[in-house]
Amino acid sequence: MELVDRYILAVKQSLPADKGDEIGRELKANILDEVDALNAENASIDEAVNQVLNKYGHPDTTANRFYSRPALVSGIDMPLYKKVLVHSAAFLFAYAVVRTLFSMIQHDSINPIRLLLQPLGLFIENLSLLFLIVTLSFYYIGKNGSISAWLYRNWSLNKLPANPSFKISNSDTITDIITNSFLLLILWTHLWMSEDVYQQQIFAIAPAAEHWRYILTVLSLQSLIQALYRLTQIHWQRGSYIAYMIDHALFAVAAVWMALTAPIVVMKDTINENLPAFVLTFIDTSQSYFLLSVALILFVLLYFQIKKFPDLK
Repeated sequence: MELVDRYILAVKQSLPADKGDEIGRELKANILDEVDALNAENASIDEAVNQVLNKYGHPDTTANRFYSRPALVSGIDMPLYKKVLVHSAAFLFAYAVVRTLFSMIQHDSINPIRLLLQPLGLFIENLSLLFLIVTLSFYYIGKNGSISAWLYRNWSLNKLPANPSFKISNSDTITDIITNSFLLLILWTHLWMSEDVYQQQIFAIAPAAEHWRYILTVLSLQSLIQALYRLTQIHWQRGSYIAYMIDHALFAVAAVWMALTAPIVVMKDTINENLPAFVLTFIDTSQSYFLLSVALILFVLLYFQIKKFPDLK
């Protein structure tokens, strides 16, 4: 029976020290019973041992049958774990955007490509650390019981969301944060950019459209505040959903209004002198088409939002 003892020892290596002896005795008794049963059917001892141990398979597999190891995150906590991961990732990306914006301000540089790629790089760089911290936190805190049961101990029916299927899209929220932050930087470049660098810029707001700097600032700030608030929420509420639709409607109306009063942005005089007239005309007219396209997209989004609104009870 040396082979059986070696097999039991291999199984015990995959078990916790305080469980090895007890499970080893139980396993050995089971194996010997099966060996005796085969031996009674005229199989030799060696053949019976080989047949039984081959049936049990790899020692690690056998150890898992006799001892269920605690998961890093228990099944009951998995929904909460996913929720924490998603929201932590959203906050991490928002932090990456803010950090990039401050870096751009410090270096007197405004670059749309950088604003898109640098936050993504920072996000990917820190995502593995975030995943490790959240997973280990759930593992160690959840060893003594369910985290979900403790967090939701005061839950009541009046806290049930109006419509659980109306979940807030984190990707849309992050897009709103990036878009509004970038627009605010563009609108107020003369405040944070050094004078020398600012004078080298090609475009500027048209003198007749200077009031749009303040209108768009107010719209962007309220939209940014809404987006930051939505990061703390999971489901839409009627109030926040109405505010979101009003936000789209205001930007759509503003886009149409600007398209009708274009040009909003003009090239500086030092640049105008060196360009043909048709180029300047194209720049002016293209603004109207661009703004009308933006308005159309916003109105389409608004239409679908209004269509869904009656379901949000």
